[in-house]
Amino acid sequence: MTISPVLLFTALLIFAAPSWSIGIKVSDSRANNFYMDALTWVLDKSGADYYLINTDHSISSQVRKVALVQRGELDVMYAGTTIEMEEQLQPIRFPITRGLIGSRIFIINKKYQKEYDEIKISMI
Repeated sequence: MTISPVLLFTALLIFAAPSWSIGIKVSDSRANNFYMDALTWVLDKSGADYYLINTDHSISSQVRKVALVQRGELDVMYAGTTIEMEEQLQPIRFPITRGLIGSRIFIINKKYQKEYDEIKISMI
């Protein structure tokens, strides 16, 4: 049985002694990245002493990121999940966007509200 790097990562956080420092390899080092901010928040809440290791991997497709995790070149990645992916990797279930990715709102200029009020939508 092979233990995936993601599973190893979660086990280390649970069993790490407070004096240990855990290096976690990630590929996305963009400033103001919501997903990396969420990862940092979760790691901070874990109480583990950690540091992020930004790899030289450029931002890539989800398929490539899965392969990088399987080879141990990344320790953690964020992605939507599928049954197939969960058979290959151990998910860390954390609802980063709380299911809001599919929600959209429309914003208009107030001065055009009357015109928008007159729009009638018919379902075909």
